Amino acid sequence: AQLGGLGVMGSNVSEEFGGAGLDTVSYAVIIEELARVCASASVIVSAHNSLGVRPIELYGTAEQRKRYLPKLATGEYIGCFSLSEPGTGSDAARQTCSSKPDGDGCLINGVKNWVTNGPVADIALVFTMEKPELGHKGINLFIVELKTTPGVTVGKREDKLGICGSPTSSISFENVRVPKSQLLGKPGEG
Repeated sequence: AQLGGLGVMGSNVSEEFGGAGLDTVSYAVIIEELARVCASASVIVSAHNSLGVRPIELYGTAEQRKRYLPKLATGEYIGCFSLSEPGTGSDAARQTCSSKPDGDGCLINGVKNWVTNGPVADIALVFTMEKPELGHKGINLFIVELKTTPGVTVGKREDKLGICGSPTSSISFENVRVPKSQLLGKPGEG
């Protein structure tokens, strides 16, 4: 909450959406100074800003930006990024978490591992494979509201060797239905 009040949780988010509107060098200085006193805090803020927030600002629709960026910029919402999987690591083209069209939405099934901020996040950017035959061109990216979407299960916090204050977990998706309006970018451009 304090970092959000200082504008740190929305360092690069444009002022239009309640962010600080800082440049990349200023953001890097913030992360460096946080890391100087607490590596965990720097990882939480960095994963939130760089992986959970920035893709929405860069590739989100006007409605997605309006809906999520103000809450993410103030720290009311915490974001995370879900790519790595058991057995495939971060090899996106080999992922098994799938999305299938289902009426005006998509069904997501699979497991993501080592999700920084996972245990405390409100939204996750979730990479899914819709068309495995296309390799990396068959990947979609969805914004999933973790705390309110049926079928989402956030795993227990990982017992890590270091940077223990930065929460990490798995996230499972079992027939998670998301509207197509939650697709970030275009189909196949995840």
